[in-house]
Amino acid sequence: MMNIGETFEMNVVRIESNEYGSRIILSYDGCDTYRVKAYDFQAEGDIPSTIKVRVKDINRINGFPDLVQDNEWVLKQTFEYYGLVGRNYEFEITDKRIDNKSNRPFLSLKDDFGIRFHRFYVNDGDLYNIGDKIRLHIKALKSNYL
Repeated sequence: MMNIGETFEMNVVRIESNEYGSRIILSYDGCDTYRVKAYDFQAEGDIPSTIKVRVKDINRINGFPDLVQDNEWVLKQTFEYYGLVGRNYEFEITDKRIDNKSNRPFLSLKDDFGIRFHRFYVNDGDLYNIGDKIRLHIKALKSNYL
């Protein structure tokens, strides 16, 4: 039985795509019915034979796990693998909001791999618009954060 928060390395069986996006079909412990959302770079076929996933939730009706790709593993597969740590890298602004608790502006960003980053805090949100590209320096990869 899988528990919320646990991580597993699963074998990739295949990628399935439809109008709603791409999913990676995974095999673990003799069962090949596990699914996880594919990032843009994976949907294009750039995918290893195994993927590390984390149990986000458990379906209360059927007990089946809701899996997401492990953030730290994904960042290592992209930013570390392609040598982007220590370099400037471009992101697209997908949303901007104000944090209700701190009253500070923050941006949501997406990169060319299809990875989304939420809550990138800025001093002045008025300087940025949705759809703008911004270049940030990737100082380090720390656990599951840049």
